Amino acid sequence: MRVVCKDKDYGWIVYASKNSEKNYWQIKIFMDEHTCPRETKNRMSNRKWLACKLVKKPRKYHNLKHFEAAQYFKTKYDLDLNKSSLTRALGDTRAIVYGDATVQYGMVKDYGLTLLKSNLGSTMTVGVIPQPNPDDDPIFDKILDGTYLKTQHGRQILFAIDQDSNNHIYMIVYAIVP
Repeated sequence: MRVVCKDKDYGWIVYASKNSEKNYWQIKIFMDEHTCPRETKNRMSNRKWLACKLVKKPRKYHNLKHFEAAQYFKTKYDLDLNKSSLTRALGDTRAIVYGDATVQYGMVKDYGLTLLKSNLGSTMTVGVIPQPNPDDDPIFDKILDGTYLKTQHGRQILFAIDQDSNNHIYMIVYAIVP
């Protein structure tokens, strides 16, 4: 096996061969005069590879910023990435971690039916803004969300919010549940 510097003028080379008797690789030639400037761009760092390396970050840091991801790749892998490839990788990473929002919203009616089956006597409505084309994805009128309360009881608060004609957001109802 022979490994050389990309720029032939700098003379860095490693030559290794496999020792057949003892089944290991041995370095035969090593010229360590490597003075060429370091490359910080790598065409092999594609979108899929970047997303794979970033996937743990949004789980730990929910609001991972663009510059934080760029700084992570610069310090960990010594890579300078262009903005568009990093943006695409962050989008892919968020899709892996948080799932596809379109698919989740498409299942709202199923969630509601499951809620009605498990809580007999409950009522549930899904408010949507009518679309001219019935095949278009619905635009939801009200938003139901929840978050964990960081208290000693470890409960969850669920809330429904709406937006008025002045674009002010207000809470309709909330519940604290186990």
